[in-house]
Amino acid sequence: MSTCTSCGAAVLSGAHFCSSCGRPLSQLTAEPGDLVLAAGGVIAAAPRSASIAAQITVNDNPFTWVFHQKGWFGSIWILLVGWFFTPLPMTLSFGWMLDAIARRSRGDAQRLPRARDLLHMLRDGLVVWLAIFLIFAVPIVVFGIVFAVVDAEATNRMTAWVLGRIFNPYIPTWNSFASLGNEIGIFGTLPTFGLLEPISFERLVGELIAQAAGVLLFYSIYIIVATFGFLAGTIRFALSRRVSDYFHPLHNFTVAAAHLWRFAIVVLLLMVLHYVNAILVLSTIGSILVFTFGIWIIADIIGRLGAKLREVKAVA
Repeated sequence: MSTCTSCGAAVLSGAHFCSSCGRPLSQLTAEPGDLVLAAGGVIAAAPRSASIAAQITVNDNPFTWVFHQKGWFGSIWILLVGWFFTPLPMTLSFGWMLDAIARRSRGDAQRLPRARDLLHMLRDGLVVWLAIFLIFAVPIVVFGIVFAVVDAEATNRMTAWVLGRIFNPYIPTWNSFASLGNEIGIFGTLPTFGLLEPISFERLVGELIAQAAGVLLFYSIYIIVATFGFLAGTIRFALSRRVSDYFHPLHNFTVAAAHLWRFAIVVLLLMVLHYVNAILVLSTIGSILVFTFGIWIIADIIGRLGAKLREVKAVA
């Protein structure tokens, strides 16, 4: 009879989970002469001269890993209600995702969050919302105001240029008349005017494009830095549960920059997943898939990144 490497209980050959502790059986230790699962699914006897370990491969991919965990429905029901029965939609789902990321990053045998940790999930989900608000929502609003100011200024300058083509030829004459009238004092104080955008149309358009491009470039750089930093902060917070780990943007981006290609791949995968989710959410069944499959796929992808970072001691 084979034994579980976690609790030492006897288990049947070919089992994927221990009947005593419930942990996945990634490795079984066989006694001499026992039947074990060999490569290719063949049942063979262990040599009597020594004990051997027979490796059982448990299906582990971002799409179906949940169903290879014992009591999986007792965990994923949280995702079915997490987007609705809270003051902020997705709060519980975010908390569930963070717990799953931490478990995947640490390599825990029990990778599914437990329902008994609902309060921790709610708290962690609120932290995620706070991070999204401060790192993305507030800056986007600020950039929106800046873009509105730039757009209004561009409109005013274009209007002034058009009016200048009409009135600029007469403004010097008027200014001369106003100066003379002000010296004589017959008409009181007459105003004088400057020329309206006395530049060529090509130069005006060039200046406006350069101004808008500068703001857009700064916005793009911020979004890239914020996205990579947010991803690194998510992993650090999931592992440490310290709220402050989310709000060290420079340190978080430094971690991401040191492993740029790994983070770039994960960001691209998440962008593709977001695009697919945007299509699926248009239907009822698709929405259910987004709020269940979508969450645990994200958790697995980010958790794998977290595991790599822990391997190289980039995160605790």
